[in-house]
Amino acid sequence: MDFAGAKAEPIGHLGLVAATIQDMGIMDKVDEQLGWVDGGIRHGYRVGAMLLNGLGFINTALYMTPRFFHDKPLSLLLGEGVTAKQLNDDSLGRCLDKIAAYGPTKWYSEIALGVVSKAGLQSRIAHIDSTTLSLYGEYDMADDDVSPKPLLGYSKDHRADLKQVTLQCVSLGKSALPIWMEALDGNSSDKRSFPETVKRVDAFYKQVESAPKMCFIGDSALYGDKLDELNVDWLTRVPETHSEAKLLCARIDINWVTLIDSRYRVFAYHPSGKNERWLLVRSEPAFNRENETFLRKHERIFDELKKSLWHCSCQLFNCEKDAIKAAEKVIKAKKHFYNVSYEIVKQPRFDSKGRPQKNQAPDGFIYQVKVTGISSNLVEIMKKVETLGRFILATNVLDKDIISDESMLLDYKDQGEIERGFRFIKNDTFGLDEVYLKKPERIGALMAVMTLCLLVYGLTQYRLRDSLEKNDEELPNQKRKLTKKPTLMWIFTLFSSVIMINMAECNEKNKRVVMNLHPIHQKVILLLGGTARKIYLLPESLNLKDIVLNQKTCLRWCGM
Repeated sequence: MDFAGAKAEPIGHLGLVAATIQDMGIMDKVDEQLGWVDGGIRHGYRVGAMLLNGLGFINTALYMTPRFFHDKPLSLLLGEGVTAKQLNDDSLGRCLDKIAAYGPTKWYSEIALGVVSKAGLQSRIAHIDSTTLSLYGEYDMADDDVSPKPLLGYSKDHRADLKQVTLQCVSLGKSALPIWMEALDGNSSDKRSFPETVKRVDAFYKQVESAPKMCFIGDSALYGDKLDELNVDWLTRVPETHSEAKLLCARIDINWVTLIDSRYRVFAYHPSGKNERWLLVRSEPAFNRENETFLRKHERIFDELKKSLWHCSCQLFNCEKDAIKAAEKVIKAKKHFYNVSYEIVKQPRFDSKGRPQKNQAPDGFIYQVKVTGISSNLVEIMKKVETLGRFILATNVLDKDIISDESMLLDYKDQGEIERGFRFIKNDTFGLDEVYLKKPERIGALMAVMTLCLLVYGLTQYRLRDSLEKNDEELPNQKRKLTKKPTLMWIFTLFSSVIMINMAECNEKNKRVVMNLHPIHQKVILLLGGTARKIYLLPESLNLKDIVLNQKTCLRWCGM
């Protein structure tokens, strides 16, 4: 075969992403929302391009997007007739303006609802959380009250010196797919915004006939009086500052109930004057972490207390009361679990120069603090250690047949999935949180596209794992072991060497040839369905049963 004039098109894992985008009809939905463009590229193609760019291990400014796509097989990834020059900053910027005018939250939620319904992943459980995205440079304030305002606020990135915007998401059940997003001001407070978001999400999904009554799960910021005003089911963690919660966590005489997972023990409790159900949880992993932290802090405070008492003992006081007051001030300056014993030493004072004469009467007396011992208060330490590793969950669902005590804990633990989604957005590998825009309107629209990237990534991973389970197949992970739950990040890495050779200019009958496509790649493609098969040009006659790989062969094809 003559390759003179052939063009290399590195497709890598982009075909897997494009398969999910096409299977879920995301580009068609975008066209339906934003309308068709006369004489230009479809808005659906533009959003599809931003999704591929966002999940392509590189995220750059809009004007660099044509550079990213200049050697990609766009006719397979997006559609016939799409060129890299059409995906310039003007084209994508106008698309973001359209999304901003439509409403980023409305635009995203309609797409997410269609995707989740088509995938059959609707769930009663909804997790709510927020994160912040740091911005660099000067920003003009938006003219409307809808676009997010870049402002200084509490930074979850620990960059209090930078302006930021807040991304708030609601994810669905164990699939952790984000079904709702809101772009909020940089100084937005979770305590105020969470109940308002819950109200809007509940009203939106009540319009969907097949949607079940939702139960919203969040961290302690969700708990409060405003939540009681909403007619929704909820499950949240009680703030540690709550007075009754403090007393419950400090109780010693508790009849614990051990769950199936023996690492957790629970105690059911009904708070006074509230139509709620509380669950005091003792977590063994949390106890180990907090106990180690407590012991380190206990040792550090000993050194600080010893140093402060030494400085106090070097001071001279004119009366015994002042010496006692100074010593007690040092002892009570920090909360600790030490018993400090000391005595006040009375010494004569002579105002004359030189050594005083024998039997000379002193002109007065001075007082000093003499520390006689510092010992740990073992009784108080044991009481404190007994209360470590505890937290309280609360729900307004009183019927245990709907949410049992064990389900309360399991559902709350899934809250970590939405936090992993935020870590994915901020992962340096993808760089989704890198914002190269100045207009607040476009920043809000881009945040909706970022969240859509997370939706596509999560759905692709879910589809792959679900297909592996249904077909009783396994793939190798990074630890050289076969698994039914590989991470999509690892699968993307395996596809990094896959390229296409475009033979269109060589007068070849078959325009494209796929190179470096090993059996393990073929297995992943077949597991993701027919669209992925067409993108990677696999023959219709190839089936999963035709690909037989043992663990040694799998690892060899993975280069391990």
